[in-house]
Amino acid sequence: MTTAVLALWTLAILVVAVLWPARLLAMAIVLSVFEGAALFKAGGVGVSPYYLTLVLVAVRCVAIRVTPQTLLGPTKASQRAVLYGMLFATIAVAGAAVLPRVFAGLEVNSPRLSEIGTASLVFSSSNIGQAAYLVLNVALLWYTAQQRDAADIAASAIRAVMIAGTIVIGLAFYQLAAALTGLPFPEDILYSNDTFVSQSGTSILDMPRICSTFTEPSGMAVFLVALVALLTSDAGRAAGRAAWRVPLLLGAVGVLLLSTPRTAYLDLFAIGAWRLGAYLLIPLLKGRLSTRQVVLTVAGVAVVGISIAASPSLRDLIQQMVFEKDQSASYAERSDANALAWHIGYSTFGLGAGLGSNRASAFLPSLLSTTGVFGVALLGGLVVTLLRRPGAASVVAAHRGLAAALLGVVGMKLLSSPDVSTPSMWALLAALGATHAAPAAVAGPIAAEQQTAPAFVPPRRRFIESNPMRPTGPGVTA
Repeated sequence: MTTAVLALWTLAILVVAVLWPARLLAMAIVLSVFEGAALFKAGGVGVSPYYLTLVLVAVRCVAIRVTPQTLLGPTKASQRAVLYGMLFATIAVAGAAVLPRVFAGLEVNSPRLSEIGTASLVFSSSNIGQAAYLVLNVALLWYTAQQRDAADIAASAIRAVMIAGTIVIGLAFYQLAAALTGLPFPEDILYSNDTFVSQSGTSILDMPRICSTFTEPSGMAVFLVALVALLTSDAGRAAGRAAWRVPLLLGAVGVLLLSTPRTAYLDLFAIGAWRLGAYLLIPLLKGRLSTRQVVLTVAGVAVVGISIAASPSLRDLIQQMVFEKDQSASYAERSDANALAWHIGYSTFGLGAGLGSNRASAFLPSLLSTTGVFGVALLGGLVVTLLRRPGAASVVAAHRGLAAALLGVVGMKLLSSPDVSTPSMWALLAALGATHAAPAAVAGPIAAEQQTAPAFVPPRRRFIESNPMRPTGPGVTA
């Protein structure tokens, strides 16, 4: 049964890649949530649905015809983003090949999830695997930057995030019901990748841990925080009907509260405060604050407060997971892992130990300890470039929603998710890259095809053509 399901899954991905290549990004977003599944094994490593899609994207990249002017993208913004991504991949891949040999023997945290504790630095298959993942993710970024129908791609990306969220939330509630009632749960399909260690079936504070399609609650929380940020944005409100969007938002918040990661609680509080401030402060400054807005805000805060006060179990859970988490053994282990990552960055003179050589508890120390200060700067430049407002008015609304989702992912990763190759983060980066690939419309008879980065003109020719004293007429050449 399991083999048949995985075979049909693989066939469906291949069919979509051949018949609807414009939907590869949307399919990658949906499949990014199945991080624990493996369709088949290649060289002893499980290939997930997401990375099979990216392999097909890489194959299509070879067939794309580009000119020297559009090699990095059709607009200046997309060119900057792709350049940052390619430089980051180059630095990281070169570091993964060289740095483990240069700093061999250095004490690092074992990058393998199945191994706990420290080890001596050596070049391993983890370096090769992480480098391959990064190259495929950057290929997705480049592929979307070459597409011309940016508005359609951005809209389909938002719908794909909502579809993926529906799958994650539905399976999360079913997983909880299965744990409490003994119903069967398809673990042999969702957690078929031996590369990852699933936390499904474990419990914390006598409560089953919910992972849904992910291998651990923190991975699920990263995606769901991004979904909440998207659904509460203008683009999220416009993307789906209230009959779908509102239950999806409530379900995402409910699953996050049940999944018990402290970082998710803090991010939910930050998103709630941000949206509440926008809901009240902006109308107040414009003099348009209505009684309905005040009543709804007071009622919502009252319901949440009464629910926490009236439920001792919920109150104790929040107390232990948020305020007493610093006293737990897991918190001490995570703090030690982050401290060692900072020390690795210092010991390697800011170069890092190589991508795939160390695993910290949070994203920034993990990134610094593997790719060094150059990797941190380049990836930061990529994120900042893509978060800027695009030039095309047709994609501004979609960009706001996708940017809110990316900020949710980055906020979670800075505190709890160390992986550089998180699929949801790179899929959102690629979707934002598509919005920047749209040419900006200007007034006048200039065609949209001309709204691209200008072709290279030699300095001598520029001077001659701009010289008002140059002779003109028949037979005169530059």
